[in-house]
Amino acid sequence: MFELPTLSQPQVVHDFAAVRAIDESSAETFLKAANWSIKKATALSIQNAKFKADAAKYFRIHPYPLWILESNLFSFVTDVAADLRGTPLLIVNLKHWHETWTLHSLEQLAGFQWALFWVMELALEIPAVKQNGLTIISNTKELNPLAPPLDDIHLMLVEFIYNVIPIKLKTLLVCKYSPKTYRSRAWAFLSNVPGVLKSFPVEMIECNNLEILTYVSEFNLPYEMNGKLPYDHAQWYHTQYLRFLTLHPQTVVLPDLPVLSVEANKADQMPSQSPLLPRAPVEMPSLPHHATMSKNSSEVSTRILETFKDGMYAACANFANQAELAQRTLELRTQALDAAKLEFGTEMNGIELLSQIETDIDVAQRQIVEAQQAAQYQDLLSQLGRAKANWEEKIENGEIADEAVLNEMAVNFLAQIKPDGDKVADDVWNGIVSSMGTEVLNPLKESLERQKSMGKGKEKSV
Repeated sequence: MFELPTLSQPQVVHDFAAVRAIDESSAETFLKAANWSIKKATALSIQNAKFKADAAKYFRIHPYPLWILESNLFSFVTDVAADLRGTPLLIVNLKHWHETWTLHSLEQLAGFQWALFWVMELALEIPAVKQNGLTIISNTKELNPLAPPLDDIHLMLVEFIYNVIPIKLKTLLVCKYSPKTYRSRAWAFLSNVPGVLKSFPVEMIECNNLEILTYVSEFNLPYEMNGKLPYDHAQWYHTQYLRFLTLHPQTVVLPDLPVLSVEANKADQMPSQSPLLPRAPVEMPSLPHHATMSKNSSEVSTRILETFKDGMYAACANFANQAELAQRTLELRTQALDAAKLEFGTEMNGIELLSQIETDIDVAQRQIVEAQQAAQYQDLLSQLGRAKANWEEKIENGEIADEAVLNEMAVNFLAQIKPDGDKVADDVWNGIVSSMGTEVLNPLKESLERQKSMGKGKEKSV
């Protein structure tokens, strides 16, 4: 593809902004995403503007799908996490993929497309994304068994971003937790989707949950993916909800899901489109109402969820052992779902409301337990740090001069700080034991050796 000389780029930006009637910053963003191809940037700008116009027109009379943002389909770690090449990350958690979002039912994709557009617009506010592009991690952990094939899901993601969003999607990193089934292998053989997916200029890498560390540091992966990056999705969603209210001050309800049209652009020889993805421009259809949540239903759901959360916080603060916590969690979950059934069981869309609140309960339960375990881990880790500082001082003063003594002190200290009974999760305690060896004992043993060497040196000098 023809690359414009660097010296001409300011003028190109100025001219493109004038032609497209946009500011120069936006013009540069479109041009960078299109590798400075005028045709591709023009097509991208047109598609982006058309999508915004279609969405504004449709959502003036239909409710916005905020539940998708709330579900943690997208873990927005983009502002704090990057792969090992320095490209910012976005994580897509496919256990939250809705089974109605398929290539064969395009009218259902509007909600997903709107949520993806929202997240991409946030990403564009991050300078590193404009500069370096984006890597998407497709997290297949606990993949919804009713979801479409992975290649279909990835095509829906990649195709929309490539055609509508002025972001250079560099890598799609697919983290798999189980081998391909016979059904998925057969589908990949018969379907033309994998070929269409490969036609996009995006690096696609498949790996398991261990191999992913070849591409992303564990400190840039959230706890949910066995990483060490704190990520509070509930807080992120709260921020987005407030932002949404400032932009759209109206009652929030669950949506009908018509498709938002995205035209194919053939002017710049873009990748061939799948016959399953027609791109002729269409007017927003007006579908029968079937999945709205009334203001009262929303308030009831919030009350049930908050009651569950309060119970979980109390259980995490007062449990005697892990078995008791698990039992109390099950009781609280049952109570919440029973309350939801009483409230929504007679409503026309009761099944969908129950499914949504069950998802919300799952998310809240996981987040609260993870937060409790993280706090417990940090408390124990700080005790290790204080012990290490104390023992280091004693080594320097000669009060500890033998490795066996140090090992015994470490064993006794672990026994002293371990919570009574079974109040600490195995993963948390195993992490503390490991840290005692790698972060405390190993460095202190090196200090002991240095002290011994210094003592021998003094004896020789005498």
